[in-house]
Amino acid sequence: MNLLPLVFIIIILLAFYSFTDVKKSMYFFIFILYSIPYSWPLAQKLGLYIPLGEVSLSVQELMFVYLLVLYFFYSLNRREIKIRGRALTFAYTCWLIILIVYLIVGFNNNPLSFVLSDLRRLMFYFFIFILFQFAWKKSDAKKIVYTLATSAITFGLINIVIFAFKDTYFLDFILETQWEGQNRIGFSNSLLLLILLPFIINIKDLGFKKKEKTTLYLATLILLLSMVFSRSINLFASVIIVAVLSIVSRLITKNRIESKNIVKVISASLIFSMLSISFLIMKDGETVNNKDTLINDFVTKISIVYKDPSSLNSWKSRMITNQYAKSEYNENIFGYGLGKTFKTFIQNGDLAQSNALFIDNTMYTVLNKVGILGSAVFFILLIIILVQLFINAKSSVEQYKSVQYSLVATYISLLLTMVSTAQIFINPLLIVLISIIILISFLLSKKGIFCDEKNNNGGKSRI
Repeated sequence: MNLLPLVFIIIILLAFYSFTDVKKSMYFFIFILYSIPYSWPLAQKLGLYIPLGEVSLSVQELMFVYLLVLYFFYSLNRREIKIRGRALTFAYTCWLIILIVYLIVGFNNNPLSFVLSDLRRLMFYFFIFILFQFAWKKSDAKKIVYTLATSAITFGLINIVIFAFKDTYFLDFILETQWEGQNRIGFSNSLLLLILLPFIINIKDLGFKKKEKTTLYLATLILLLSMVFSRSINLFASVIIVAVLSIVSRLITKNRIESKNIVKVISASLIFSMLSISFLIMKDGETVNNKDTLINDFVTKISIVYKDPSSLNSWKSRMITNQYAKSEYNENIFGYGLGKTFKTFIQNGDLAQSNALFIDNTMYTVLNKVGILGSAVFFILLIIILVQLFINAKSSVEQYKSVQYSLVATYISLLLTMVSTAQIFINPLLIVLISIIILISFLLSKKGIFCDEKNNNGGKSRI
């Protein structure tokens, strides 16, 4: 019997229990969520899970459940569950009600294990309530960004190790993923780059200390390298969008931009990448020194997308899968409930998977799971979030306008991924990331919603 998962979970719970301050527990959860590469096969290999009947919980999920319990006990004691913005509160509440209703529908229509697998991911929509309950001060915006940066560095180092030993120690893990036989490996944790870029570009406006600035720069560099490892066109396009729009917004709001910050990041990232690749070559010359190098593969893929995206096998397979999902939705426009699975296909029409929990298209994934009414609520929620971010940016003090509009750009870049992925709907890392973007936007807004600290015990909430 492998006792590693149980021992690891006990250690984490003891550490979590020692944080009687719920706010500290929340920061610790954010750090763990983004530090550990988001992959169930990897969690199994490293023992970062615990089996519970029909389903197993990863350490991140177990910590969130624990945090959620603490939050509900605290809320019952205070007799309040709050989130800012009436429209935002109403939209999130309606969406959570939809999820609960379709959880019940899923129990009736779909296998229990699949329903619980969806629940494990979608329960993270509650996190925004936890954030708004315990992040009282404007200084929390800086603390959260710093936590994300330290998480990014930890993740990046783990990612480099996995890539370096993907053909040896991590081979059994690779064989269970879509990266088998490919010179690439990627995790959705790399999306942290999208929220860190606005703060890198506007770093002089935010009062970061030297240690915090160094951490932000290092996190950005290591995430850029992770992007090369993954060769993700979605991430590459999103980074370009955020970087360009952030620079434009800064030029407009500040009439200038500290170009030396960008030069530092680019120069250091090139040096860091060359050192890392040199390490890989010295370890195993065949790792990158083969017919198609890591960089060349990435550049080639980008050029194909630019010239003729429909020629990509991944694009062809998505189109076939989307057509099948559309036909299933037409058979039941009110949805099949959580736990609904999909058939996915490869580029020639052959079956790839028969029980995928989602497909690479947000609209058809949501439509099939929660139907036309639930989908309307979900997409209205996304629109309300966008409007609220613009309102916060417009009403922000001059010092924070540029970073506010950069956060809007980050959110828009995430919305654009809906065409080719379902991550914005079902990936816990993105769900939590959007919650963090909303919170930071409110914290930096002109109204100073969280400035009144007379009744909040300095932001420390104990139970």
